[in-house]
Amino acid sequence: MFDFRLLLLLRWRQFRSDALYWLRTVGYEPDERSFSQRVYGLYLALIGLFWAGSMASWGAEQAALLGASLTPAALDDLLAALPWLALALQAYALASALRVTPLKLSFADIAYLAGSPVDRAAAVMFAYVRQVVVRLIPFGALGALVGILLVTPVDSGARAAAALRGALAAEALLVFTTTLAWLLGILRLIFPRLRRHPWLWLLPFGLLAAAYVLPDVFLWPGRAAIAAVYGQASGAALALLVIAALGLAAMVFRLGSQVNMAYASDESIVHARIKALGLMAWRDPRLRLRIYGQAARAGRKPWLRLPKAYGLWGLTTRAALTYLRHPMMLLTSLLWGALMTYVAILLVGEQLPVQIWIGWLLIAGFVPPVGLLYVFRTDLEERFLYQFLLADRLRLLAADALLPLAALLAGALAVWITQGFAPQVAAVGVVFILLLGMLLALSGAAAFSSRRVALTRFLITAAGFGAVAVAGVNLGPLAGLAAAGTANLILCGLLIEGG
Repeated sequence: MFDFRLLLLLRWRQFRSDALYWLRTVGYEPDERSFSQRVYGLYLALIGLFWAGSMASWGAEQAALLGASLTPAALDDLLAALPWLALALQAYALASALRVTPLKLSFADIAYLAGSPVDRAAAVMFAYVRQVVVRLIPFGALGALVGILLVTPVDSGARAAAALRGALAAEALLVFTTTLAWLLGILRLIFPRLRRHPWLWLLPFGLLAAAYVLPDVFLWPGRAAIAAVYGQASGAALALLVIAALGLAAMVFRLGSQVNMAYASDESIVHARIKALGLMAWRDPRLRLRIYGQAARAGRKPWLRLPKAYGLWGLTTRAALTYLRHPMMLLTSLLWGALMTYVAILLVGEQLPVQIWIGWLLIAGFVPPVGLLYVFRTDLEERFLYQFLLADRLRLLAADALLPLAALLAGALAVWITQGFAPQVAAVGVVFILLLGMLLALSGAAAFSSRRVALTRFLITAAGFGAVAVAGVNLGPLAGLAAAGTANLILCGLLIEGG
């Protein structure tokens, strides 16, 4: 307990230091005791409370509207899919713990804590408790929204009770999954042999295959949470999850004293580097991606050679070599295209409200796959090398984004073709996918060519994708195709004029 209190004091000082840093980023100086600074601090607190309350109210309202628009068939499909989604998230959490230790240390922790005589069990339990407490609020809020969504089509008057039950169910699942993940994660810090198997983290995804054989066993946590939302099950199921989590936590505490802090320090280097970035880690996510890429390539020899090529073909082969050396960029583009196409089919088939369409458009415009324009953006940022690339930005985009765009379109077309639509509908959909894929790449390239990337991306998304959606819904598919083609031509002209 003495070591635990010592760690509590250390974490409190670190929290104060981090809080002072973030408060200064918004213009508040805690060291100043002036009246204006106190008023400004009160103003920030009230703004934060108002924002949190308004977002909670808006989220509950949107969940209720979406729940009211669900048909009985759509609700049944959603109820069948949620346990699988919960199992997928659990498998991801377990895989993450087996890949990198959940005991994350900063540079200060590595310097002062890893080599100190502090009891390692206290350090493990403190980090575990802190992670669980930090995640309770967002997962509880998400569970409350899911509860409102599920109960609205059945009994709109029971939303408040369903929200409370959904929050408790989500938190029970969170505690159980997090504790199990920590147990697996610290085993890697005790037994060195587990760290020598690089593909061990893929084993938890076998739970998805096992669920097909024994669905009552592996899908039970998600089904118990849904039953709790509707009030069809007592609290015994959730209490059983919590009791199991407490038993696993006792094992974590028991094994925590055997953790090798040298292994934890080695696996926490990436986390420490990102934490040291401070605000820059949020303002420029590419810095985090670059750190992850450097860690993945450490100790790995480059493979494949750049062929002798000139002109546009030389640029194309150079970009292709980059993506072949980083195949995850191509895989994420393929999965992104497949997922967005499947969601669009659901939106049209179920005739969901316009709020969901707006969310789909925002994701398409602001959260494209990372690898789609990775090489193109790198070329634009390397000003010294860019001046020697004798090609305008449209030709450079065609060379740099050819391979990831092909992967994205392949994923989208695969999902579309397997739906079994009539030939005429399938042909129109194929043309739509091709034009929208080109529009996605061109809009991103135009945004990166501007100084105000976020504003330009927002305007292009609203004007380009918005015009396609409005024309397609109100005037028919051919009008939507014409709007998409026109938007592509305009963006091509802008890129050519940009040099």
